[in-house]
Amino acid sequence: VVALWWSVKRRYMRVCNLRGRSLKGRVILLTGGTDGIGRAIIPTLIKLRADKVVFVGRDKAKAKSVVDEVLAMVSEQVSRSKSGDNIAYWNNCYGDLKRGNWSEEGTVFNSKQLNFFRVDLADLDDIDKLVAKLGPNTLPKIDILINNAGGLNHKRVLSKQGIDETFASNYLGHVWLTDRLIPRLSEHARIINLSSCMHWMTLPLPKDVVISFDDPQRLKTPYDYWMQYSVSKLAVNLGTKASEIYFKNAKKDIKTVSMFP
Repeated sequence: VVALWWSVKRRYMRVCNLRGRSLKGRVILLTGGTDGIGRAIIPTLIKLRADKVVFVGRDKAKAKSVVDEVLAMVSEQVSRSKSGDNIAYWNNCYGDLKRGNWSEEGTVFNSKQLNFFRVDLADLDDIDKLVAKLGPNTLPKIDILINNAGGLNHKRVLSKQGIDETFASNYLGHVWLTDRLIPRLSEHARIINLSSCMHWMTLPLPKDVVISFDDPQRLKTPYDYWMQYSVSKLAVNLGTKASEIYFKNAKKDIKTVSMFP
């Protein structure tokens, strides 16, 4: 099984070469920025010179460590830079981060290039509060929206709205957020939805993963956490297809993709 997986990986997956790439002029909103993939790519977005990166997450302590990590990366770039343009860019970036401030009891970080807002993507009311905070000064536009946040509960947990939390955090919360941010999307915006190969299988053996539209959250069935996770990721893929159709019918050049990392 391992050998088969490795051969498939080598055949179909490739490393993205970032040399010569630039995100200059781009504004990026990223969910789930305090852990995993989201946390890992924030320094890269800054390295690619994105004009602004706004990341959200639930843990304010982890968010502070992300800011510290970016600050350390920028400090290293300052010391390594040799050309005038690079030196000026990284010095400005370092000064901006040092001038950044935490407010609302550490749940919001404000600077020109990097911002953080605490939000629970499983709580729809919390998402509405976030959108209200993302004013024109903080988020004048969105060029890239990365819906990365998600989770897996080993037992059923319901959100404040009575929604299965796995389904809400992996799928519904992002739909709720994206819908409210459509007016902010730039003309050629890109929406990236993080999915999983689990949209078609569960462990330890493959099963048919289907969505019952009479009970999409599987609230009427015994809780199977892998199946619950798989259904939420299948919903991500189907929702991405629906978004593609929506923007095409609206004659907007906004591309939506789901990806398995």
